[in-house]
Amino acid sequence: MKKENDIYKKMNNEFNRNKILLQPIESGIKGIGIPDIFYCTSNCEGWIELKYIPKYPIKRNSYIRIPFHPGQMNWINRYRELNGNIFLMVYIENGLWIFKDLNIKEHYTENDLIRSSCYRRLWNGINWEEIYYLLATSKDL
Repeated sequence: MKKENDIYKKMNNEFNRNKILLQPIESGIKGIGIPDIFYCTSNCEGWIELKYIPKYPIKRNSYIRIPFHPGQMNWINRYRELNGNIFLMVYIENGLWIFKDLNIKEHYTENDLIRSSCYRRLWNGINWEEIYYLLATSKDL
């Protein structure tokens, strides 16, 4: 995958469209911070923010900078504080990190992410059924 839009296209192709609605959102307003995708299943609804990072930092435990746009960190953290359903999916090299209710900040170390109690890391092929289950049940990871 080369960018966030590729992640969305893959999700849209893999999910059963009878079970989930994925609606990409383009607000057209700079700095407002609305996530990339609104989703809805028969059980719940929420938001997905997609991020793409081509490679891990060379030095272990260097900061991983997640490229948030102005306003995104505040929007996501505020929505999370109000018990809104939001997932952050970060594709780094060959893996997908999935976070629910993560306190968003500018950078993390890999150990920060691993220690987070709200992550799922998928390597060597993405299990789209597992991702659908996480979204549809809105269970804690």
